[in-house]
Amino acid sequence: MSSNRRVLIAPCSYKGSIAAPALAEVIAKEAERCGFDTISAPFADGGDDTVNCLKAALAPNVKIIQKDVTGPLGAVVRASYLVAGEEAVVELASASGIAHLPPQELDGLRAQTIGLGELIKDAVERGLKKIYVTLGGSASTDGGAGCLRVLGARFLNQDDNDIGCGGISLLDLVRVDLTALEKTIAGVQFYVVSDVTNPLTGEFGAAAVFGPQKGLSPQDVPVLDRALSNFAAILERTLGTDSSLRTRPGAGSAGGAGYGLSLLLKAPIISGFDWLFDKLSLAEKIDLCDMVVVAEGCLDSQSLSGKGVGRLIALAKSKGKKVIAMPAVTELTAASLGIDILAPTANQAMKAPAGLADVGRVAGLVFSELKND
Repeated sequence: MSSNRRVLIAPCSYKGSIAAPALAEVIAKEAERCGFDTISAPFADGGDDTVNCLKAALAPNVKIIQKDVTGPLGAVVRASYLVAGEEAVVELASASGIAHLPPQELDGLRAQTIGLGELIKDAVERGLKKIYVTLGGSASTDGGAGCLRVLGARFLNQDDNDIGCGGISLLDLVRVDLTALEKTIAGVQFYVVSDVTNPLTGEFGAAAVFGPQKGLSPQDVPVLDRALSNFAAILERTLGTDSSLRTRPGAGSAGGAGYGLSLLLKAPIISGFDWLFDKLSLAEKIDLCDMVVVAEGCLDSQSLSGKGVGRLIALAKSKGKKVIAMPAVTELTAASLGIDILAPTANQAMKAPAGLADVGRVAGLVFSELKND
């Protein structure tokens, strides 16, 4: 057995730039070149890149199903989901994510989650009985209505016609018919995996907090907040439930899809971090290592408030492990993060995004120094 020091490499993605498995691979290569043993565990917390991380960790005992689906504004996109036994992991971002749209095409009023519903329906039709729906990275604020429509829910206006697509159409909603939906989902257990804790509506809700990054103007935000409130009121009246689910942590995730899917699919909202941490056996892997490498695109104060990277740092330090962070950019210091080494990989002076070559160069410098410690 090797007596070399062992490193757990558990990066999150540089969103929109480098996927977590690619980061893990290049960091591990440099660590091994410098004489360290490595365990790779690319990580996500229920948002973008979740399926990639599970595939990397659980191969070869999983398969990836690819399917052409309706993208967030109607164009066809290639999406995929993961199958392991009778379980499926369906990632909203793959089908209905903001990454499918260039910045100039963002349309927070009309973007929808139809593609997510098409992936879930495919999984149900294949006979999968446990389906995890991971939220995060969405382009829409439609409360999950587009997804639920594909699964059989009908959202009707005052003339008893189907309403249009997108969050703005929820203002027209007066009645729902869930008969076909109930038949579609019978016998299937769903879980909503969320990486945020926001409520559905209000100052910290889906429209107010996440709407602007999806193309909502300041004038649009209260309109969509009202649309989501109308959506919730009609669902609650139909099902005879109270309004407490609106404030449940995660209800506002993915443009309110956390609320709509949890309520109509009878799905508990579970922590993306806790769920993936368990799936990847990270506690056991941390115990096996002397040091832990974490990464994400921008390491900031939000990273420390319940997000995956912050919680990984806290757990590793509680176990007495050396922690190295390799974000693309950060304005924090190693001391403020409570870690041992902070090594940003992007050229901040040039304001250029980090590429894999930059990550490899920085990792090489870090592990060359650690080799001599």
